Amino acid sequence: MKAHGIVPADGVVLAGSGPLLLLLAWQYLHAGVKMKAILDLTPVRNHLRALPHLPRALLAGHYLMKGMSYMKGLKRSGISTLHNVSELQAKGKNQLESIRFVHQGRQQTIETDLLLVHFGVIPHSHLSRAAGCQQHWDSSQQCWRPQRDDWGQSSIDGILIAGDGAAIGGARTAEHAGRLAALQAVHLLGRMDSRERNRLARNDRKWMRDELHIRPFLEAFYHIPGKLLSVPYDETIVCRCEEVTAGEIRQAVADGHSDSNQVKFLTRCGMGPCQGRQCADAVAHIVAAAGGQSVDQGGQYRGRPPVTPLTLGQLASLVPEETE
Repeated sequence: MKAHGIVPADGVVLAGSGPLLLLLAWQYLHAGVKMKAILDLTPVRNHLRALPHLPRALLAGHYLMKGMSYMKGLKRSGISTLHNVSELQAKGKNQLESIRFVHQGRQQTIETDLLLVHFGVIPHSHLSRAAGCQQHWDSSQQCWRPQRDDWGQSSIDGILIAGDGAAIGGARTAEHAGRLAALQAVHLLGRMDSRERNRLARNDRKWMRDELHIRPFLEAFYHIPGKLLSVPYDETIVCRCEEVTAGEIRQAVADGHSDSNQVKFLTRCGMGPCQGRQCADAVAHIVAAAGGQSVDQGGQYRGRPPVTPLTLGQLASLVPEETE
């Protein structure tokens, strides 16, 4: 939608959990896309989980107001939004034909040939992992992310990380974090003393704190249940590049391989063209659940280059042609 202006055909169903699901539905509405339904899989118990964070979230009330305006716009347009949906299944023989789910204790079916799912956003940490930066498990954002200080400094001197490569905080937070990292880089190069750096960083620090008031509420409200993260059916393909199923991953754990990298070595999950960008976190959750341990104990894939897929032509062009 953003990069290429591509929108789905009419009759699409959106399902999942997270604020971007609502945003995408609102954007599709204004792009003229007809949606059959929006299925919100956020559990009702998450409302209670998020309630203690609501007072702080009100300090960033413009985000809440924007979300409410999206919901009102979708409702006025007659788009059906079903909340507290569970047991979502995609049905079909050679292609998707329908989806089945449970809503208010009753099983329902919607015929569609296109289903788009979304369950939140996690940091793009492949580059920092490939560089060898230490990572830590963030239980609030339910993901691995690089360790860094208030200036964005990673565990490796000279590597500073800002934006969605470090943590999910929104576009404005990323801008402020980028400026803080730039100020620190100038300081480390000896072009600015710490007093001047701190003075120039004062506003960005304040603005970033203001933007982040909403995050604890959103992360609690859209917390993904462990069942969705770690217990897919055995026949579910987890690594699409190498066609490795959840059952094969569990069998590797049963055979004594309790670490994500060991499972990767044994099954080849995460060794395909995407280098684990699509399956790494899913594998980590399955390995942890199958081994009866926490996700951080099971570890994560080691980052391997290339950070993004390259063609043979692009690789060949890195070396200039020999000339006489």
